[in-house]
Amino acid sequence: MHANQTLFSKTIRSLRLLNRLTQQQVAEALHVTRQAVSKWEQGKSLPDVDTLLHLAELFQVPVEALLGE
Repeated sequence: MHANQTLFSKTIRSLRLLNRLTQQQVAEALHVTRQAVSKWEQGKSLPDVDTLLHLAELFQVPVEALLGE
């Protein structure tokens, strides 16, 4: 697993927990499956660019913060 992917995984999970959201709630807000959110948090996959932008909006952070930049 790439270092940035690991950082992304930890960041997404932390933001989700900080906002007191379940994986299902995040999935519904982004119109993806709960399994997709789980895979992001486990570092098994990454969202596409459009979904990444929506994640940033959902958590009210810059995209760069999600990517560890």
